[in-house]
Amino acid sequence: MQADETDWREDDQNGYIWSLSPPTIRDDEDHHSRAGEVVKHLIGQDFQGVLGSDFYVGSNIHQGRRHQRCWIHFLRDVHELKKQFPEDQMLLNWARQVKAISEKAVSWAVQDPEPSLSPRQQHQARVAQRHAFERQLWTLCQPYVQRDVPQRTLCKRVENFLPELFVFVEIPGVPAHNHLAERSVRPFPGHCSQDQWRIT
Repeated sequence: MQADETDWREDDQNGYIWSLSPPTIRDDEDHHSRAGEVVKHLIGQDFQGVLGSDFYVGSNIHQGRRHQRCWIHFLRDVHELKKQFPEDQMLLNWARQVKAISEKAVSWAVQDPEPSLSPRQQHQARVAQRHAFERQLWTLCQPYVQRDVPQRTLCKRVENFLPELFVFVEIPGVPAHNHLAERSVRPFPGHCSQDQWRIT
């Protein structure tokens, strides 16, 4: 399940369109809030799947091992830093290594499991590999969390969301991004008329 939101104005009132995007269906709802309680309302108290989202604070209400944060958003912010500080070699090296870890994780996650392993052993291997990627990323970011460097904010983001960055490695079928939900809200507002959409 992926979630995203965007601004929406109706009857001279500011609000937000929230989009929930499971793999096969899509639901858009109009709310006047971006608060985390909307997320809880949308996915329900008994939701047992994995929620995919960006790093917006409203999504923090659903935290833990079953929340995948969007790597596209993270790498986009890394790229923006590179544009702001194009001569900072330490930043550029850090950014290159972050991207390499993400690409390695994505490649590993789509591999077919070793057929000689039992389902339980396959799951254990995925969990172990998830933790390995978490350690690699944290090793790369930890030195900058307390330093006055451009990547400090993003390294603190890693510190805060590390358990939610590599869920896709552990659980087959979970994407490393929330691109489906982001594409769902992209037409809002101004790209189409309201009656082209089912707003509930």
